[in-house]
Amino acid sequence: MSRPYSQVVTKGYISAVLAIVGATQTVVGVTFDTKQAARNSLSAQIDYNIKTTSITFTAVWEVYDAGLAAWVPVAPSNAAANVAFATGTGTDAAGSIVLDAPRAVYGYPLCRCVVQNAVESGVGSTHDNVQISYSFDKSTNGS
Repeated sequence: MSRPYSQVVTKGYISAVLAIVGATQTVVGVTFDTKQAARNSLSAQIDYNIKTTSITFTAVWEVYDAGLAAWVPVAPSNAAANVAFATGTGTDAAGSIVLDAPRAVYGYPLCRCVVQNAVESGVGSTHDNVQISYSFDKSTNGS
């Protein structure tokens, strides 16, 4: 038996802004309507290509609704610190990571995944980029 499956893809390339050494830049995934996904099924796949020496990529889920003044980051349920999933070494390196959406996102109407870079030493390169895509089981009852 197959499960209902959907995927939404957004591309964000950090390479356009990495020439600004020392400044943190972000790639924002598309805004996702959490009612589309069955509870505990949403994840973000982050595909990356990284080269700049000492640059790091971290990711976080954020939520929003009309009562909030801005997007708010969601901590994992174990309150763990946000850890870099990739670090540049000066040599091209590509990879992927899948990040589950925390349970808290299902209590808000909108969520998104955001990737940040930090700690770069040297000028950014067109080789430093990320792509964020969402995978989820479709909700059958709007929750």
